[in-house]
Amino acid sequence: MKEQLARIFAAIPPAELAQVASRVLGVATSEVQSVAFTEIETSHADPRTIGIVRVSGLASAAGAASPWSSVTKLIDLSVPNVLGTPVDPRNEVLVYERRYFVGGGGGLRPAKCFHISRPNDTLTILWLEDLTEAEAPPFSAEQLGAMAYDLGLWNAGAAAEAPLFEFPTGGDFQVKSAEGFDFATRAADLLALRDEPMVRAMCAHQPVETVVAYVAACLDLVERSKSLPHALGLADCPISNFFHRPGETIAIDWAGLGNEPLGADGGRFIGSALSWGRRFVEVARRERDLFGRYLAGLRAGGATAATATLRSGYLSELGFYLASMTTLPTTLARPKAGLSLAYFEKRLDMPIGDFGAAAADLVQLLPSYTAEMRALQGQ
Repeated sequence: MKEQLARIFAAIPPAELAQVASRVLGVATSEVQSVAFTEIETSHADPRTIGIVRVSGLASAAGAASPWSSVTKLIDLSVPNVLGTPVDPRNEVLVYERRYFVGGGGGLRPAKCFHISRPNDTLTILWLEDLTEAEAPPFSAEQLGAMAYDLGLWNAGAAAEAPLFEFPTGGDFQVKSAEGFDFATRAADLLALRDEPMVRAMCAHQPVETVVAYVAACLDLVERSKSLPHALGLADCPISNFFHRPGETIAIDWAGLGNEPLGADGGRFIGSALSWGRRFVEVARRERDLFGRYLAGLRAGGATAATATLRSGYLSELGFYLASMTTLPTTLARPKAGLSLAYFEKRLDMPIGDFGAAAADLVQLLPSYTAEMRALQGQ
């Protein structure tokens, strides 16, 4: 565990650890007999998340020793948001503290929060349920379908009866995402890289202009999505923010709540699966089936918006991931902090040199999405 994290946990009073252990075990009081700290090495999209640490041990309650564990998320607001992530982690803390969305029905729920520590004015520690044994990304297509249904059910309920929050929320996350990646420039840069081996392999069956045409259609749809019907959504909901168990989907990041186009959450959830693991093209081939599962959840929850409206909002987010994957060579040509070559190799579970050939089938799918996006805009 990093020294910074070790110092933070060394300063946690024993009585506070006992309080957490008691809540995990569901007892009034307990005495911690042993405790261990294990850092979970994952990439964080928000640099203000300074660590994820599993805390586990034994605690005695009612004369018996029982194992207990919690996964903590450490948020430090003094850390600069160098990646410009358009979310506010303070909102996530309040979601857990005020118990929003707990017991709301449907298959999606927040992770259980046992305790919140505030060691100083900028540092917060969320003590969450231990989900290390639950299914984590990359998910199978069957798991994605079940989770997409749960998300649709939650979206319908949130749209019909949104809580009255004690904090301001954002909106149009799809616009901020597209602007942050500057896809128009990336498309132009991709043309300049057309003779690079990775781009030649990626565009083996379709010319590089196919990607450029898709990016233009996607950006037009994102612009149009501002005028679509909106409702409360998770907004920042890639698959990395979810765990799955039979019969339930568990979300662990609630910082991005906002007023989003109807259907957008499904697009970000399923779209992010296109950028995770070596089988991302298999997910792309089943995308329309997965959308069908998400739509079924929306309908089961009472959503009545036209399918074309929901599909438009959905594609305004899914389109971001198709664009980011098919312009990825421009990112790899100029890696930066947080988006290094090692980061992408770990995320895609393959050597970077293999990406071009793996993505060739993804590029082949782009003309159908370009045509669909244009049709949804009446063009």
